[in-house]
Amino acid sequence: MLRGCACSAWALVEHKVRPHAKELLAKLVVFVQEGCMPAEAVFHAQISTDPVKRWKSYPQVIEELKTKARSLGLWNLFLSKAHYPDVGTDLTNLEYALMAEVRHYPVLASSSPF
Repeated sequence: MLRGCACSAWALVEHKVRPHAKELLAKLVVFVQEGCMPAEAVFHAQISTDPVKRWKSYPQVIEELKTKARSLGLWNLFLSKAHYPDVGTDLTNLEYALMAEVRHYPVLASSSPF
């Protein structure tokens, strides 16, 4: 999947991951690799060097990534459909843990709450 992925660990859990979660995980991997990782340089370029503005502004690239994550169905993956039927996802704890692991690697993927 991503750098640092333990393929032998995936082999231990793959049979427990439902098909729709595998599809979502694959979509997430592509989004992180093709969206978040390349955007890290843009993120750092958009951070203000002015110490007064630094903590009062937010790089625009984050909003762009959030919009794209929402459109791909990758938003609020941590919300359970049982508790939030309108916006939650139907993921088991194991399936969500795999999504969280993918998001762990790039800075922008882990800082956005998708």
